[in-house]
Parts: sequence; C-alpha cells; structure tokens
Amino acid sequence: MAATIPARGRGKNKQFWKDEEVEALVDTLQELVADPYWKVDGGFKNNYMVEVHKMMATKVPNFDKEVDPHINSKIKWLREKYNQISEMLMQSGCQWDDVEQKINCEKQWFDDWCLNHKNVVGLWNFRFPYLHKLDMVWGRDRATGHKAEDIADVQLVCRVATVLLQIHHNQLTSTVSARPILSLLKDILHARVKECKDTLGFNLAAMDHLKQLMDAKSDAPFRDAKNKLMEICARYASQHQTQTKGERRKKKKQKKLDDGHVWS
Repeated sequence: MAATIPARGRGKNKQFWKDEEVEALVDTLQELVADPYWKVDGGFKNNYMVEVHKMMATKVPNFDKEVDPHINSKIKWLREKYNQISEMLMQSGCQWDDVEQKINCEKQWFDDWCLNHKNVVGLWNFRFPYLHKLDMVWGRDRATGHKAEDIADVQLVCRVATVLLQIHHNQLTSTVSARPILSLLKDILHARVKECKDTLGFNLAAMDHLKQLMDAKSDAPFRDAKNKLMEICARYASQHQTQTKGERRKKKKQKKLDDGHVWS
C-alpha cells in the first residue's frame, strides 16, 4: 500500500485570518515595540515571534495559528503593505483617507505610479486600517513625510469640530445616526493630534539637546581659560585689598610721625 504523501507547496498551510485576529496581532506588535527587552534598532530581537504567539494566545480565544508559517507570513504581509502605502503617501498627489482607511489620489496618478511599482496594483480602493498603529512599529513615521501645513490642517479640523459640537451639541447627541460618525471622528482626531504632539515634542527635545551640545562645544576651548582668569582676578583683588590696607596703615603711621615732628 502506497504511503500518503503530505501536501506541500505554496499556500498549502494557509489559514484564514479574521479581522479581530489581525487587529490583535498589530496591537501585540505595538506592545513589543514599547518593551525595551524585545525592541532593538531596526526591528525586534531574534525569536520575538514566539513571544508574539504567546501574547496572541492570551488575546484571541482558541487561537490556532502557528509561528511558522502563519504569524511569520502575516507580519511580512503587514509590513509589505505598510511600506508600499507609506512610500506612496510621501509623494505629492497622494494622501490618506482616515475615514475610508485607504489612499486618496487620482486614478491617473495611481496608474502612473504602478508603471514603475508593479507590486502596488492591488492597492487601489484597498482598505488598510492598521496604518497609524504600524507607524509606531516599524519606525517609518509618516510625520517625517508630512508637509508643514499638515499639522496646521489637524489644528484647523479640531477647531472646526469643536465649534460645530458647541453650536449643534443637542442635535448631534440626540441623533442616533450621527453617533458612529462622531465616534469615528473622535478616534481619528485623537490619533492625529497625538501624532502631531509626539512629532513636535520629539523635535523640540532634539533641538534642545542640540543646543546644549553646541553650547558645550563652543565654550569648551575657553572654559579652563575662563576659570583661570576668574581665579587670577580674585587673587589680584585679594592682593590689591591687602596692599591697600597696608598702605593705609603706613600713611597713618607716617602722619603720626609727621605730627610729632611739628609739635616738637
């Protein structure tokens, strides 16, 4: 009787990933990025996917995916899509639609881009709700590719939303159909404002650090000389004060002698 040969080849071990499983995987990667034990420059430590599998098992009931090939291939897929979309968003003419969770550009622009980037053909109308979270995971912060006016746009949208909520608060809160939109708007604005604050805070901290370095370096050749000069000046002032007191005593003594000669 012939032995049964196990199925092999590409796609034979594929498993369907539910949306909540992919979301849990992205959240797990975010948690590992914040853990200095696992995060290293350029990625994660070796064998980090074993830790991912353990964390996924606690997040998703009856999680049946294995490290290899399932988790490994899904992480590669996430990173591939993230890199492709991020590269497009750094170009003029392509933006991110936070509501639809997909790129927003003219079809002609997309077709022209695909001429030299064949692997992005499937990204037209492709929803990718993990972009903002994955910005933190792989270090390609899209804020570095944002134009300066992007931060101003976020600020303007926040102000407009605040004014509209103040004016139409009763109508908006009493309209059931408006609640999902308001909830989505809250999440989007919170994420974008946090991005802007993190970017500004990082840049300010970096500028302050550079200023301290420049101040230290510019003063370094003269720091010892300055201290030495201050020491010499203090010593000279002390000697001058001592000499002045001695001269005063001599003058008083001489004056007494002179007065004695006058009366004698």
